[in-house]
Amino acid sequence: MLILTTRLSPPYSQIVILDPGSKVQVPEWTKDLDVISTDTCILVACLTEIDGETEFTLGNAKDVDPGTSPTFERKLKTPTSQIALETVEGDPVLHMQTAGPEITIRIWANAAREPDKIIVGIE
Repeated sequence: MLILTTRLSPPYSQIVILDPGSKVQVPEWTKDLDVISTDTCILVACLTEIDGETEFTLGNAKDVDPGTSPTFERKLKTPTSQIALETVEGDPVLHMQTAGPEITIRIWANAAREPDKIIVGIE
């Protein structure tokens, strides 16, 4: 059971979820959506950076599941069997190995808009 957690105020109040060792197609951000994705990259909005830090957790879905329905779920390609949370400027936040070249990502957030706690579960 590996669970990684950190707190920060990411630039532009967004976090990127991707395989850091592969080429990704970054989705075009839409202000009305809190999560937007392609099959290789997910952008997640968080607490506005000037309002404070957001807590980010990354781990196996069964270990981090808070017992509620995820706010977002989809398959994500991870060709080099890695998953990472990064700032939109490319700075690493959290990183772990995956079980293969495609995983299911589940995201839980503690608020519909500007969450200050985001959990990313992989399967």
